[in-house]
Amino acid sequence: MALIRAINLRYWDKRLDRFQSLVFSGYKNGLSVFDSECAIERSENYCSHLRRFYGSVAGSPPCYWVIPDGAIPDHCGFKWTLSDKGDDCHGEITGLTKADIAALTKRLDPTGCTVCLEIEGARPLTRADLLHTL
Repeated sequence: MALIRAINLRYWDKRLDRFQSLVFSGYKNGLSVFDSECAIERSENYCSHLRRFYGSVAGSPPCYWVIPDGAIPDHCGFKWTLSDKGDDCHGEITGLTKADIAALTKRLDPTGCTVCLEIEGARPLTRADLLHTL
């Protein structure tokens, strides 16, 4: 199961040249994510799913990160939860410590994220995008 995290570009820190740890702020009791296959079934693509269920979280333009295997520590758990907007593809990664969040923040390479643009559609995020803050 591939998990996806909405990434709000307002949390990019140009001075530090990385995302702030707020990009991984929690939801209720864990880190809010959604299942990739479920999102395709419900919304046809990730960008539509983000706009439908996570508009205020993902920002404009919405951006997302497909969490790579091994990025989440083994001591963490996962539980399915219905999101505030009714997304049944939603879940929470539980048990993340502040140190885990710091490590995730440092690991999050912006060029590994995808941005959802109105005209172009989904494409890899670039450092130039972040300099110009889309």
